[in-house]
Amino acid sequence: MVAACRLCRSARGRRIFEKDGALYHRCRDCGLVFAVSGLNPNLENELEDYEPSYLDYLRETPEDEAQFRSLRRWMEGFGPLRATRLLDVGAGSGKWVRHLRQRGVEACGVEPASALYRHFLAQDPFFSCDSVERFAAQRPGGFDCVTAIDVLEHVADPPPFFAALALALRPGGKLFLSTPDVSSWLARLAGRRWHYFNKYHLCLFDARTLEAAARPHGLRLLRRARRGRTKSLRYLCGYCSDFVLRRRSLRAPERLQNLVIPVNLFDTLDACFEKESAAVASSRS
Repeated sequence: MVAACRLCRSARGRRIFEKDGALYHRCRDCGLVFAVSGLNPNLENELEDYEPSYLDYLRETPEDEAQFRSLRRWMEGFGPLRATRLLDVGAGSGKWVRHLRQRGVEACGVEPASALYRHFLAQDPFFSCDSVERFAAQRPGGFDCVTAIDVLEHVADPPPFFAALALALRPGGKLFLSTPDVSSWLARLAGRRWHYFNKYHLCLFDARTLEAAARPHGLRLLRRARRGRTKSLRYLCGYCSDFVLRRRSLRAPERLQNLVIPVNLFDTLDACFEKESAAVASSRS
């Protein structure tokens, strides 16, 4: 059966391999890599279904401060964040939004996974359990800045997702994305064993497909980067156990939680887009 591309809708998706019960395809026309699966664990999982390292990623940990400080510094290279109206899409456990609010940013978050919302977010009024499509339709142009950090790869249908990100932004507003780069040297070297090929990741982009997904919605690329991350040795060991060795039983000692190191495999894309005015976007089309 021919799989339609999740980005350009072409019927020229070529099957490349199977992993975790999903069939991965690459579009012959636009190059997007996408998974065809009967289940979407991003929305259907209960908390106990997540891997331990996934839950470690969501919980507040010693590396958060360095991680968020680095992200904030990069974003502030495009303009000040203080007093900015910011929407975080795919808020997860909410720690990025809480970090920003403590520093004078008018931040809120939307999270479509009900299990994560109930456990981490429901107690705070600045979080919503909803899709970004519905949320943005209720507050069009309501934000100066939108972040979607480590989120895009979890999205099953990118075009309406990008449309909603653009709708939420005012003209001139900034969109910050972070997502795995399927054309990176590590992805090409590892093939199906690349750690980002897992059951949670439904669409995998490179620089070309990322820009192609954003452009029709009036989102103009300002800059790309490969910023890397700051992680604890405990998290890295757990992540390798869960998503590389695929053995949940291997857990690192708790004391490694406080040993934090910078990590950059150069297989993640960070990008900043600006929403153009309707007149400018129309002139480009």
